[in-house]
Amino acid sequence: MTEEYSAEVKKLHTEMVRKLSGNLAPVWNLKIKWGELLDSLSHDNPLSQAEIQGISTMQQLFVALMDKRFIDYGKYGPFEKSLRPIHPNMASAVKQFQAKIIAQIAKEEKKRDVALTPKIGKDTVEEVGHDENEDWDEIIEDDEDKDERSAPLPETERLKLQAEMLLELSDCLGEKQKDDWAKFMTNLRVYFKAGVLADIHNVMDAFNTLKKRGHLKLGFYDVLKDMVRPIDDDMVTIIDKFSADINRGLPARERAPIGKGTKRRMSYRSKGNLAEGQASMGSQRNEQPTKKSRHS
Repeated sequence: MTEEYSAEVKKLHTEMVRKLSGNLAPVWNLKIKWGELLDSLSHDNPLSQAEIQGISTMQQLFVALMDKRFIDYGKYGPFEKSLRPIHPNMASAVKQFQAKIIAQIAKEEKKRDVALTPKIGKDTVEEVGHDENEDWDEIIEDDEDKDERSAPLPETERLKLQAEMLLELSDCLGEKQKDDWAKFMTNLRVYFKAGVLADIHNVMDAFNTLKKRGHLKLGFYDVLKDMVRPIDDDMVTIIDKFSADINRGLPARERAPIGKGTKRRMSYRSKGNLAEGQASMGSQRNEQPTKKSRHS
């Protein structure tokens, strides 16, 4: 990724895609306009016929267009132009969301600029922000104090953010990322036997199964982060950003740590996966304390 976007920007983007999905899809009376839209974007403009044939949802279409750099967050002009003759109302909706996203990005950039602007006093110049050598625990404590002054989100809002997080992770582990999905499924073997894995076909299935077995809960996603970290750090960033929003305002004891403190080794529980886990950790296995026998 060449540029990082905030959770709020991605939330607006997701809302736009969902709105489009309700009006353009390969179902019933929406099929004709859906076909016209795909046709307008085919013939390497920018998608090939083979790529078009693999697209069956608006979400997949946007992923493909962003992969081609045809569009980006807040930059939907070429897509809006293709859509306007087919569905003017939805083209206008895209334009409205584009304006909101551009405004949000500008707002965040301004906020960052202000945070980095030196405060000039009579005798001193103090730079706002944390020194890179500053103690990490002190930074975390300061951030926690700020969070605790704000009211926690209602559980319904937290669940909504969690769903949006899973939607973004699904974009990173979709059908087109077969190699990454295979790695993800391999990591799941640490927790589940083959019979359970056979029922997992997407990120949502994996999340629900991990949650059902007690490995995840609302706001606590360490196990999920451990699984995606070896695949793509961008997914860890996504989880951290949404976790911060989901847990904002909660007492520190009710929140999962974000950032450096969350990195840990995966626990290899079954005998079959123990050797695999030790091999994957390489020399780190020598750091593990020897487990004493109950009879010693």
